[in-house]
Amino acid sequence: MKLFITIFLFTGFLSTAFITKAQDDVYGTPSPVKHKKNNYPRKIKTGFVFIDGKYIDAPYKIKIKKNVIYINDIPVSRKIDEIIDYNKIYKTKKKPILPTGINSWDKFINYKTRKGRKLFFEYLYYYYGNFPENEAKSKMIELIGSLPFVKNIDINDNGSINIITIDDTIPFILNNPILKKSERTKQSDIEKGSKRSAKIFRKWLFNNGTLIFKNKNLFNLYNEEKTKIYLNEGIPIINDTTLNNKEKLIKLMDIGLVRKINLNDQHRFNKLLPNVDKIEINNNYKNRINNINK
Repeated sequence: MKLFITIFLFTGFLSTAFITKAQDDVYGTPSPVKHKKNNYPRKIKTGFVFIDGKYIDAPYKIKIKKNVIYINDIPVSRKIDEIIDYNKIYKTKKKPILPTGINSWDKFINYKTRKGRKLFFEYLYYYYGNFPENEAKSKMIELIGSLPFVKNIDINDNGSINIITIDDTIPFILNNPILKKSERTKQSDIEKGSKRSAKIFRKWLFNNGTLIFKNKNLFNLYNEEKTKIYLNEGIPIINDTTLNNKEKLIKLMDIGLVRKINLNDQHRFNKLLPNVDKIEINNNYKNRINNINK
Protein backbone atom coordinates (compact mmCIF):
# COMPACT_ATOMS: atom_id res chain seq x y z
CA MET A 1 0.00 0.00 0.00
CA LYS A 2 1.31 3.42 -0.83
CA LEU A 3 2.20 5.70 2.04
CA PHE A 4 1.14 9.32 1.58
CA ILE A 5 1.95 11.83 4.29
CA THR A 6 -0.23 14.90 3.86
CA ILE A 7 0.74 18.25 5.36
CA PHE A 8 -1.74 21.08 5.91
CA LEU A 9 -1.44 24.56 7.38
CA PHE A 10 -4.74 24.66 9.22
CA THR A 11 -5.48 26.01 12.67
CA GLY A 12 -8.57 23.91 13.32
CA PHE A 13 -8.60 20.22 14.16
CA LEU A 14 -6.71 18.61 11.30
CA SER A 15 -9.25 15.94 10.50
CA THR A 16 -8.15 15.08 6.97
CA ALA A 17 -4.45 15.03 7.78
CA PHE A 18 -4.95 12.95 10.91
CA ILE A 19 -7.25 10.45 9.24
CA THR A 20 -4.85 10.04 6.30
CA LYS A 21 -1.86 9.44 8.53
CA ALA A 22 -3.61 7.04 10.83
CA GLN A 23 -4.97 4.94 7.98
CA ASP A 24 -1.48 4.71 6.51
CA ASP A 25 -0.09 3.45 9.82
CA VAL A 26 -2.63 0.66 10.29
CA TYR A 27 -3.52 -0.12 6.67
CA GLY A 28 -7.17 0.39 7.62
CA THR A 29 -10.20 1.82 5.89
CA PRO A 30 -13.57 2.87 7.30
CA SER A 31 -16.23 0.23 7.76
CA PRO A 32 -18.67 0.26 4.82
CA VAL A 33 -21.68 0.42 7.17
CA LYS A 34 -23.69 3.61 6.55
CA HIS A 35 -26.07 5.26 8.98
CA LYS A 36 -29.15 7.03 7.69
CA LYS A 37 -28.40 10.70 7.03
CA ASN A 38 -25.31 10.41 9.28
CA ASN A 39 -27.56 11.11 12.28
CA TYR A 40 -25.71 9.00 14.82
CA PRO A 41 -27.02 8.37 18.33
CA ARG A 42 -26.31 11.05 20.92
CA LYS A 43 -24.47 8.42 22.93
CA ILE A 44 -22.62 5.74 20.98
CA LYS A 45 -22.29 2.39 22.73
CA THR A 46 -20.02 0.75 20.14
CA GLY A 47 -16.34 1.19 19.36
CA PHE A 48 -13.43 1.87 21.69
CA VAL A 49 -11.66 5.06 22.76
CA PHE A 50 -8.22 5.36 24.34
CA ILE A 51 -6.95 8.74 25.54
CA ASP A 52 -3.36 9.23 26.74
CA GLY A 53 -2.90 5.55 27.42
CA LYS A 54 -6.19 4.99 29.22
CA TYR A 55 -9.32 3.14 28.11
CA ILE A 56 -12.43 5.36 28.22
CA ASP A 57 -15.68 3.69 29.17
CA ALA A 58 -18.55 3.56 26.67
CA PRO A 59 -21.04 4.97 25.83
CA TYR A 60 -19.30 7.81 24.02
CA LYS A 61 -20.71 11.30 23.85
CA ILE A 62 -18.91 13.59 21.41
CA LYS A 63 -19.44 17.34 21.65
CA ILE A 64 -17.75 20.54 20.50
CA LYS A 65 -17.13 23.54 22.74
CA LYS A 66 -15.32 26.60 21.38
CA ASN A 67 -14.10 24.45 18.47
CA VAL A 68 -12.48 21.91 20.81
CA ILE A 69 -13.75 18.34 20.45
CA TYR A 70 -14.59 16.45 23.65
CA ILE A 71 -15.28 12.74 24.11
CA ASN A 72 -16.99 12.04 27.42
CA ASP A 73 -15.92 15.54 28.56
CA ILE A 74 -12.24 14.88 27.81
CA PRO A 75 -10.65 17.24 25.22
CA VAL A 76 -9.18 15.38 22.24
CA SER A 77 -8.22 18.42 20.12
CA ARG A 78 -6.40 21.64 20.86
CA LYS A 79 -7.52 25.21 21.30
CA ILE A 80 -6.52 27.53 18.47
CA ASP A 81 -4.00 29.38 20.62
CA GLU A 82 -2.36 26.04 21.47
CA ILE A 83 -1.64 25.48 17.78
CA ILE A 84 -0.40 28.76 16.31
CA ASP A 85 -0.66 32.49 16.86
CA TYR A 86 -1.97 33.88 13.59
CA ASN A 87 -1.42 37.48 14.72
CA LYS A 88 2.29 36.83 14.39
CA ILE A 89 2.24 34.82 11.18
CA TYR A 90 4.16 35.89 8.09
CA LYS A 91 6.26 38.40 10.03
CA THR A 92 9.57 36.56 10.15
CA LYS A 93 12.16 38.94 8.69
CA LYS A 94 15.29 36.85 9.09
CA LYS A 95 15.78 33.94 6.72
CA PRO A 96 16.11 30.65 8.66
CA ILE A 97 19.32 28.66 8.46
CA LEU A 98 19.29 24.91 7.90
CA PRO A 99 21.16 23.35 10.86
CA THR A 100 23.79 20.71 10.36
CA GLY A 101 22.60 17.17 10.96
CA ILE A 102 19.29 17.61 9.14
CA ASN A 103 19.81 14.75 6.72
CA SER A 104 16.29 13.42 6.16
CA TRP A 105 12.82 14.74 5.35
CA ASP A 106 11.49 13.52 8.71
CA LYS A 107 14.11 15.50 10.59
CA PHE A 108 13.52 18.57 8.45
CA ILE A 109 9.75 18.59 8.82
CA ASN A 110 9.90 17.95 12.58
CA TYR A 111 12.90 20.09 13.59
CA LYS A 112 12.01 22.84 16.05
CA THR A 113 13.88 26.12 16.44
CA ARG A 114 14.86 27.66 19.77
CA LYS A 115 11.53 29.51 19.70
CA GLY A 116 9.76 26.16 19.70
CA ARG A 117 8.41 26.57 16.17
CA LYS A 118 9.00 24.11 13.39
CA LEU A 119 11.72 25.05 10.96
CA PHE A 120 9.53 24.26 7.96
CA PHE A 121 7.01 26.92 9.00
CA GLU A 122 9.77 29.41 9.73
CA TYR A 123 10.75 29.15 6.07
CA LEU A 124 7.09 29.45 5.09
CA TYR A 125 6.60 32.60 7.18
CA TYR A 126 9.79 34.15 5.87
CA TYR A 127 9.04 33.71 2.17
CA TYR A 128 5.36 34.62 2.35
CA GLY A 129 6.09 37.57 4.61
CA ASN A 130 8.68 39.12 2.35
CA PHE A 131 7.76 38.18 -1.23
CA PRO A 132 4.65 38.22 -3.47
CA GLU A 133 2.64 35.03 -3.23
CA ASN A 134 3.72 33.46 -6.54
CA GLU A 135 7.37 34.24 -5.88
CA ALA A 136 7.10 32.95 -2.33
CA LYS A 137 5.63 29.67 -3.57
CA SER A 138 8.42 29.30 -6.13
CA LYS A 139 11.03 29.94 -3.45
CA MET A 140 9.49 27.34 -1.15
CA ILE A 141 9.53 24.76 -3.94
CA GLU A 142 13.10 25.75 -4.82
CA LEU A 143 14.11 25.39 -1.17
CA ILE A 144 12.62 21.92 -0.89
CA GLY A 145 14.21 20.83 -4.16
CA SER A 146 17.64 22.02 -2.97
CA LEU A 147 17.63 19.89 0.18
CA PRO A 148 20.35 17.22 -0.11
CA PHE A 149 17.95 14.43 0.88
CA VAL A 150 15.31 15.32 -1.74
CA LYS A 151 15.80 13.44 -5.01
CA ASN A 152 12.90 14.70 -7.09
CA ILE A 153 9.85 17.00 -7.05
CA ASP A 154 6.76 16.69 -9.25
CA ILE A 155 4.08 19.38 -9.36
CA ASN A 156 0.54 18.04 -9.75
CA ASP A 157 -2.30 19.65 -11.70
CA ASN A 158 -3.98 20.77 -8.45
CA GLY A 159 -0.85 22.63 -7.36
CA SER A 160 0.30 20.09 -4.77
CA ILE A 161 3.79 18.66 -5.06
CA ASN A 162 5.16 15.14 -4.70
CA ILE A 163 8.45 14.99 -2.83
CA ILE A 164 10.62 11.92 -3.34
CA THR A 165 13.58 11.63 -0.97
CA ILE A 166 16.78 9.66 -1.50
CA ASP A 167 15.69 7.10 1.11
CA ASP A 168 12.11 6.58 -0.07
CA THR A 169 10.56 5.73 -3.40
CA ILE A 170 7.05 6.68 -2.22
CA PRO A 171 6.35 10.42 -2.33
CA PHE A 172 5.36 12.77 0.41
CA ILE A 173 2.46 14.98 -0.67
CA LEU A 174 2.71 18.70 0.06
CA ASN A 175 -0.74 20.13 -0.58
CA ASN A 176 -1.45 23.42 -2.30
CA PRO A 177 -3.19 25.27 0.59
CA ILE A 178 0.02 25.44 2.56
CA LEU A 179 1.59 27.32 -0.34
CA LYS A 180 -1.12 29.99 -0.50
CA LYS A 181 -0.91 32.96 1.81
CA SER A 182 -4.46 33.92 0.86
CA GLU A 183 -5.80 30.69 2.36
CA ARG A 184 -5.15 31.56 5.99
CA THR A 185 -7.87 29.84 7.95
CA LYS A 186 -11.02 31.76 8.89
CA GLN A 187 -13.09 31.16 12.02
CA SER A 188 -15.84 29.59 9.91
CA ASP A 189 -13.33 27.13 8.44
CA ILE A 190 -12.18 26.14 11.92
CA GLU A 191 -15.79 25.49 12.97
CA LYS A 192 -16.40 23.39 9.86
CA GLY A 193 -13.20 21.43 10.49
CA SER A 194 -14.20 20.63 14.08
CA LYS A 195 -17.69 19.54 13.04
CA ARG A 196 -16.28 17.41 10.23
CA SER A 197 -13.83 15.71 12.61
CA ALA A 198 -16.52 15.06 15.22
CA LYS A 199 -18.73 13.52 12.52
CA ILE A 200 -15.90 11.24 11.42
CA PHE A 201 -15.30 10.13 15.01
CA ARG A 202 -18.98 9.35 15.52
CA LYS A 203 -19.07 7.33 12.30
CA TRP A 204 -15.90 5.42 13.22
CA LEU A 205 -17.22 4.46 16.67
CA PHE A 206 -20.69 3.61 15.34
CA ASN A 207 -18.99 1.22 12.91
CA ASN A 208 -17.16 -0.57 15.77
CA GLY A 209 -13.84 1.17 15.21
CA THR A 210 -11.20 2.37 17.66
CA LEU A 211 -9.90 5.91 18.22
CA ILE A 212 -6.59 6.51 20.00
CA PHE A 213 -5.61 10.01 21.15
CA LYS A 214 -2.35 11.31 22.61
CA ASN A 215 -1.66 14.87 23.76
CA LYS A 216 -4.95 16.16 22.31
CA ASN A 217 -4.17 14.74 18.88
CA LEU A 218 -5.59 11.74 17.05
CA PHE A 219 -2.71 9.26 17.19
CA ASN A 220 -4.25 6.26 15.51
CA LEU A 221 -7.54 4.70 14.48
CA TYR A 222 -8.59 1.21 13.54
CA ASN A 223 -11.55 -0.10 11.57
CA GLU A 224 -13.63 -2.98 12.93
CA GLU A 225 -11.32 -5.68 11.62
CA LYS A 226 -8.17 -4.05 12.98
CA THR A 227 -9.94 -3.24 16.26
CA LYS A 228 -10.36 -6.95 16.98
CA ILE A 229 -6.65 -7.52 16.37
CA TYR A 230 -5.69 -4.51 18.49
CA LEU A 231 -7.89 -5.57 21.43
CA ASN A 232 -7.12 -9.30 21.40
CA GLU A 233 -3.46 -9.25 20.35
CA GLY A 234 -2.12 -5.70 20.30
CA ILE A 235 -2.89 -4.54 23.84
CA PRO A 236 -1.63 -7.81 25.43
CA ILE A 237 1.65 -7.30 23.55
CA ILE A 238 1.87 -3.64 24.58
CA ASN A 239 1.24 -4.46 28.25
CA ASP A 240 3.56 -7.49 28.34
CA THR A 241 6.24 -6.53 30.88
CA THR A 242 8.50 -9.40 29.78
CA LEU A 243 9.09 -7.75 26.38
CA ASN A 244 11.30 -4.76 25.65
CA ASN A 245 10.14 -1.98 23.32
CA LYS A 246 11.89 -3.42 20.28
CA GLU A 247 10.37 -6.84 20.81
CA LYS A 248 6.92 -5.29 21.21
CA LEU A 249 7.28 -3.30 17.98
CA ILE A 250 8.38 -6.39 16.07
CA LYS A 251 5.31 -8.28 17.26
CA LEU A 252 3.01 -5.35 16.43
CA MET A 253 4.53 -5.23 12.94
CA ASP A 254 3.95 -8.95 12.51
CA ILE A 255 0.21 -8.60 13.20
CA GLY A 256 -0.11 -5.53 10.98
CA LEU A 257 -0.74 -2.85 13.63
CA VAL A 258 2.51 -0.96 13.02
CA ARG A 259 4.07 -0.16 9.68
CA LYS A 260 7.21 -2.24 9.09
CA ILE A 261 10.47 -0.30 9.22
CA ASN A 262 14.15 -0.95 9.81
CA LEU A 263 14.36 -0.78 13.61
CA ASN A 264 18.08 -0.12 13.40
CA ASP A 265 17.18 3.37 12.17
CA GLN A 266 17.13 5.11 15.55
CA HIS A 267 15.10 8.09 14.35
CA ARG A 268 12.29 5.93 12.95
CA PHE A 269 12.48 3.61 15.92
CA ASN A 270 11.95 6.55 18.30
CA LYS A 271 8.95 7.73 16.27
CA LEU A 272 7.25 4.36 16.76
CA LEU A 273 7.81 4.18 20.52
CA PRO A 274 4.46 5.83 21.42
CA ASN A 275 2.82 2.73 19.90
CA VAL A 276 4.04 0.67 22.87
CA ASP A 277 3.06 3.03 25.69
CA LYS A 278 1.28 1.05 28.40
CA ILE A 279 -2.53 0.92 28.11
CA GLU A 280 -4.54 1.28 31.31
CA ILE A 281 -7.66 -0.89 31.25
CA ASN A 282 -10.45 -1.63 33.77
CA ASN A 283 -13.08 -4.27 34.49
CA ASN A 284 -15.60 -2.64 32.15
CA TYR A 285 -13.08 -3.02 29.33
CA LYS A 286 -12.50 -6.68 30.21
CA ASN A 287 -16.25 -7.34 30.22
CA ARG A 288 -16.64 -5.75 26.79
CA ILE A 289 -13.79 -7.83 25.39
CA ASN A 290 -15.37 -11.01 26.78
CA ASN A 291 -18.69 -10.12 25.18
CA ILE A 292 -17.07 -9.40 21.82
CA ASN A 293 -15.23 -12.71 21.82
CA LYS A 294 -18.27 -14.83 22.70
